[in-house]
Amino acid sequence: NIPVPSTVGPIGNGVSANVIYRDYDRFITKTLFDKTSVDKGLEARESGMKLIEGVLNETEENGINELLGQFWNGWDDVANNAEGIPERTTLLSRAQLLVDGLRDRYDQLLKLSQDMDLNIRSSVDDINKLADQIAQINVQILASENGDQKANDLRDQRDVLLKKLSGLTNVHYFETQRGTYTVIIGQNRPLVEGDRSWHLEVRSGDVYWISSSNEAQRLTTDDISEGELGGWLDIKQRIAPRDITKLVSSIANSTSGKAIRGATVWDSATGTATPQLGSTRWDAIDGVTVTGDFTIKWSGTDQEGRPVTGTFNYVAGPPESGARVADFLASIENAFYTASGRTDGVQVVKAYINDEGRLVLEDQVPGDFPISFQIDSISGGVTGLDLGKFDGSYPPNYLEDLNRIARELIKEVNRQHSQGIGLRPLTETTGVYTAINTDYAIGTKASGLEFSGDVTDGSFELWLYDKDGNVIDADTSTPEVNDPVVISVAAKSTSMEDLRARLDSIDGITARIINKRLVIQADGASNGGTPVAGFAFGKDTSGALMALGLNAFFTGTGASDIDINSTLEENLDLVAAAQVEPRGSHGVSSTETVADVNRPLGITFSQGRFGIWIYDESGAMVDQDTSTTEVDPVWIDVDPSHTTLNDIRDAINGVDGLHAFIADGKFSIEILNDQWN
Repeated sequence: NIPVPSTVGPIGNGVSANVIYRDYDRFITKTLFDKTSVDKGLEARESGMKLIEGVLNETEENGINELLGQFWNGWDDVANNAEGIPERTTLLSRAQLLVDGLRDRYDQLLKLSQDMDLNIRSSVDDINKLADQIAQINVQILASENGDQKANDLRDQRDVLLKKLSGLTNVHYFETQRGTYTVIIGQNRPLVEGDRSWHLEVRSGDVYWISSSNEAQRLTTDDISEGELGGWLDIKQRIAPRDITKLVSSIANSTSGKAIRGATVWDSATGTATPQLGSTRWDAIDGVTVTGDFTIKWSGTDQEGRPVTGTFNYVAGPPESGARVADFLASIENAFYTASGRTDGVQVVKAYINDEGRLVLEDQVPGDFPISFQIDSISGGVTGLDLGKFDGSYPPNYLEDLNRIARELIKEVNRQHSQGIGLRPLTETTGVYTAINTDYAIGTKASGLEFSGDVTDGSFELWLYDKDGNVIDADTSTPEVNDPVVISVAAKSTSMEDLRARLDSIDGITARIINKRLVIQADGASNGGTPVAGFAFGKDTSGALMALGLNAFFTGTGASDIDINSTLEENLDLVAAAQVEPRGSHGVSSTETVADVNRPLGITFSQGRFGIWIYDESGAMVDQDTSTTEVDPVWIDVDPSHTTLNDIRDAINGVDGLHAFIADGKFSIEILNDQWN
């Protein structure tokens, strides 16, 4: 302003403001907001990963690896002293520590997953509030700005809000000619537009954008990849329990390097679709070769536990008229619909291929049971086709990884324990796993057995014992002294009911199905009506014993419900530390310690002989005396007044193929031919 003259000189009158400009760079501001979104997303991920790291800390003394090591050492101790009660007690104690460790970590991850839900809801609430506030300031800016006058304070406030919004999620924005901001989230879904704002909602752990017509559209992790919300969603995905309404294949299939689609043909060929299009190339599934017709068989259970089975038949032909992947998907949907008994046309299961090329089954009408599905067989003129497993192994996350560790532990320990024997035979055993449909093959999902996919064609042995603990020869027509009953299993046709009938037909054994679990009992154990007072399982090549949970060590199917079979806790004698050998073994050792190998056996022994039976690799007994019409063992004569243990050793060593020795006070016999027993 013009100064005022005075005697001491002009006195200034200050200045008049003409225009106030914002010192503002749009590019720098946008870059800052983008980096804020990335930074806050990484901070949230780091915070969540530290929490997960605290749960899965293997540097502590009670880490899963340490607990597993102690568990295996417990088995070693039992194997070294099978009759030792302290060793058996220690084994179960260590097993309990392992069980508790797995379940505790599962519960902690589950609790952490629930905490992530709270964080996600809080972030969504903040996003909604900020969207409303930005829309309100848009209105205020429109009302305040006139000509060249800019509502700088309001614009600064709006940018502060937008920076906070960028810290919560990754958004895109632009300024309209009128000076308002339009804010976009995800795939071009508006969050703010002029004076309007849209909201997000959290439903069952997923985030949805709500349209003007109140339609909910799910936002994926691709839509919200950064900011606090993106970080929390990422952590949630890593520890969320499996969505039981959805089954996702463990295998992603591609065609020409890209994910397959419903329109993908099963076999590649060149054909003419229309005269206008000319020659058209159909690319089939990568790695798959089709040489003719083939069949895909599958099975499962629906929302009410009903069995669902299906067959897809591919008939080789020109690709323009042949079957696509979509036809296979339709056969799955139709089978589930038919099994439901519905006539209203409502789709009960949706089958589709996702963006990764994985087969997905999605339950549309959830009921009392989660749906199940497995590929039972792919046969005929096709090689290289793998549609994967539908066992929850995909998508992977830490919670499901822990579940799979426990699941494999349960399966493999039970697989060994089921075909073993403790200090005494079993008198009764009940399977720990429940079938949904006992008339369907135990190797199919239609049975409802959790481990049905691990059953293969094979057999298992059932050894019978009398009241004195001696093996009862189940087949006197063979030369073997002791034979078990061999139960054959066809994975895709033998049901629990079939096994019950076969076992129940054995003299001295009663088999029943109670609450859809298989129960086996030795009749002579209670009423003495038959000589069968006990039984044991042996050599199972089918996996049926494990799948049914017979003579199981663990119960449960994963980290959430793993436990020790209460039968073993009640009776330590039933911990199976050995297997019944069907036709002898490669070597045996005495359990008694020898005092003097040069002294005659004495009056505690009787005049007589004992036999050593030798079997070849086919299981046939090797005749040791061809001068007789019978198949003879090696006979060792004993005169207690004169025969010493050294004499017995020398007599055995005189037999071709046998070697006897005395070491550390124990008498041992071994066979020199690896193919013999």
